[in-house]
Amino acid sequence: MERLQLAHDAVHEQASVRRFLGAFATGVTVVTAGGDLAHGMTANSFTAVSLAPPLILVCVGRDARMHHVLDRQATFAVSILASDQREVARYFADKRRPVGPEQFDAVSWFPGAYSGASLIDGVLAHLECELDQSHEAGDHTIYVGRLLSLWRRPGEDALMFLNGQFLRPCRLLAGPAGVAVAPTDCHVWCIDPADAPDWCEDLLSESERARAGSLCRVAARRRFTTATALLKVAVAESADDDPRKVKLRRECPDCRGPHGRPEVVGSTLNVSLTHAGDRVAVALCADAAVGVDAEQVIADVDVDSMLGLVLSDAERADFRAVHGRPARTQAFFHCWTRKESVLKATGDGLRISMSNLTVWAPHDPARLTGFIDRPDLVGTAQIVDLDPGPGYVGAVTVLSVRPVRVRVRDGAEAFAATGFVR
Repeated sequence: MERLQLAHDAVHEQASVRRFLGAFATGVTVVTAGGDLAHGMTANSFTAVSLAPPLILVCVGRDARMHHVLDRQATFAVSILASDQREVARYFADKRRPVGPEQFDAVSWFPGAYSGASLIDGVLAHLECELDQSHEAGDHTIYVGRLLSLWRRPGEDALMFLNGQFLRPCRLLAGPAGVAVAPTDCHVWCIDPADAPDWCEDLLSESERARAGSLCRVAARRRFTTATALLKVAVAESADDDPRKVKLRRECPDCRGPHGRPEVVGSTLNVSLTHAGDRVAVALCADAAVGVDAEQVIADVDVDSMLGLVLSDAERADFRAVHGRPARTQAFFHCWTRKESVLKATGDGLRISMSNLTVWAPHDPARLTGFIDRPDLVGTAQIVDLDPGPGYVGAVTVLSVRPVRVRVRDGAEAFAATGFVR
């Protein structure tokens, strides 16, 4: 076992000390300040200090721009990042980003009422603080803030940092293999089709192979084959059965053709699947209808031309507060995936206009707040954002009045667990 020898000379080897201290897992925050010195910085040296009075602290390197800012500011804010915000963390750690207010054009944010600092959207919690005291400590300064306001999103998972890496949400939420999906669970498996085994096609029925063969592009055939095979593997794992025995039925409610939302023959499991770009996801839920969607965030899409087709009146008003093209594009695709996951769960698909649904506000958790002619769904549609990987966004919706726990699983591990070889 490798050990750090704390001899007199070893403790002064900064690289070694940093590496070994990295064994302590932390959350990740973005510290922000407003006004003329507006600035943001990714920080994991953050902790609670006191409940009475309510105090927190952040540690900032003395050579960091944020050190110069906090020495001249009376207030600041801390945004605690959620598990799907790795790119936000990377952005505010990148020294190449713009300085001043322009750096916030790349993310969705809104100004804090008490600090004037930028509060990042989609996070687990916002803390606004006034600077209470500061203490020099070696090459860092400890800034202690007295809390002015608090906000927290319930039921989400934090972005974690360990050994110099962000932890993937599927590691934190991974469920045990070979265990049935519990009534209060929704399991979602994600995979890049390039990581799927060659024998996926062996699990397809004759009609499914014909459907795959009708797709012109190789990538599309690969996505369809991977999604269908992964769904069968996931169903078999839940039932402790052979995936070769799993049969799926697809029937379009309009033309009665062999396509549309899949159903598992002879099972009460509710299932859904999605594929886009190089991402495939399948979802299973035991006792409630489920819908899953993933989309590739395409930077040059003209989202403004589609707002009227996708966003409700309330959402369009909120969307005007989102600054910067990258942030607007990200927010648009988040809204799209949430809505499509709802419409997949209801079985309506895109036969209903997305603008009939309201699911998005800049700093609110994902939830359905309006559905024209379907008010009963507002209290039952539980929406959870997913992180399918860099450059993608996703969401899963479960129609249930009971709280549902979403577990994200690794599709490659599910395939490997079958023990199949070709």
